[in-house]
Amino acid sequence: MARPLLKLLLVLAGMGLLAAHFPLSGDEAYYWECGQRLDWSYFDQPPLVIWMARASTEVLGDTPLAVRLPALVFTGLTALLMLGWLGEAGMALFFGLRLLPLFFFGSFYLSTDAGLGFFYLLAAFCFVRIREGSLWRWWLLLGLALGLGFLAKFPIVLAALLIFFIPWKPVRFGQVLAAAGVAAAVTTPVWIYALRHEWANIGFQLFGRHAVASTLGERLVRFWGPQIAIVGPLLLPLALLALWRARRDDRLLWAAGLVPALFFGLLAFRSPMAAHWAAPGIPLLAVLAAKYWDRRWMRAALALNALLIAVLLVPLFFPRLLVPVAPRAAGAVLGPERLAEFIGRARQPGELLATESYSTAAVLNFRWGRAGEALAAIANRGPHGLSYLYWQEALDLRGRDFLFITTRRSFVHYLRPRFDRIESVMELPVLDGGRTLRTYFILRCRGLTDDGMFKP
Repeated sequence: MARPLLKLLLVLAGMGLLAAHFPLSGDEAYYWECGQRLDWSYFDQPPLVIWMARASTEVLGDTPLAVRLPALVFTGLTALLMLGWLGEAGMALFFGLRLLPLFFFGSFYLSTDAGLGFFYLLAAFCFVRIREGSLWRWWLLLGLALGLGFLAKFPIVLAALLIFFIPWKPVRFGQVLAAAGVAAAVTTPVWIYALRHEWANIGFQLFGRHAVASTLGERLVRFWGPQIAIVGPLLLPLALLALWRARRDDRLLWAAGLVPALFFGLLAFRSPMAAHWAAPGIPLLAVLAAKYWDRRWMRAALALNALLIAVLLVPLFFPRLLVPVAPRAAGAVLGPERLAEFIGRARQPGELLATESYSTAAVLNFRWGRAGEALAAIANRGPHGLSYLYWQEALDLRGRDFLFITTRRSFVHYLRPRFDRIESVMELPVLDGGRTLRTYFILRCRGLTDDGMFKP
């Protein structure tokens, strides 16, 4: 067992170097900023990953590595779980899964999916053990996995459906009740937040998150199309063939692997669904199909995936390479640093900073190391990121002067009736090699008269 563990340490060290090198994305910076305002839960996210990021930054400081440490922790726990479940074959499967682009980058990218993936796998493992013998310890661990998974990301509730794929004869009602009780107790923070904020977080998950206009074709392509890229262009047909050969095997693992994809795939007929929401089931399908792989083709497929990952890493290390092919993406990487420098020179005493984008605000605040320095406003762009607005409820903003940041020239028309006057509009083009990658519009606004955009 020492050899797989040594390999795991080396993999985690490599992922740690990547986590330390790349600047935070807008969502990662948003989690950091939420962590600077500790709460029972948050409007658009449950709290576990945010709490963990706050704990790691308290110890290691406000660095990208510290913010992303929870993702590395869940990656390591996933490896240990697969090792304990399947032995060295499980660890080999874990390493193979790291060569799926989504799982590779998800190993060090901070997201709520990192916690969801581990706890979904742990819940499935508990059900497998319960099927073998309905022991109390597995029911209690199941309750803990479901509860902590709920604090990581709400779709963990799908794992509870696996209870219908275990034999009921040895199961005692008290065991089910105990597991439910443990899960309910662990999820208490979410319900406390809900009661304090008129169930806004639950309503957002059920309705607000998906209230985006789109066509049926767009929704289906958005969810099912990227599944090829998630698994890998050559690996996907090999995986489907292996799963076909395993079609008569373990019903429980089949259900565990397919439930997320089928659930969100069916919801995609009604609302936009993110393709990666099917990912928690992929490790279970890999466990199911592992003994049916054609090893020679599998090595070729994983080698192709490794090459794809290397190609994706190059522009992350050298973002200027994106300029000829994806200028907007290059601007998103290069822009925040130049924007922060410009704001530092342009800002006048007494001016508040604001932006229509919660992610832009979070990236700026992380760069400055001050939560809430740049405020975020909804401004007709939907409720995502509304946690900012709950923090800003008590602020007295009327009459204040703002320096407002936007990437939309037309945004001045939204702001004009909400201030006494718009004094000036400054343009900050993000240039590289004479090419404009993106343009920030910085509006100097005097005397806020309508602070509705800063309130829920």
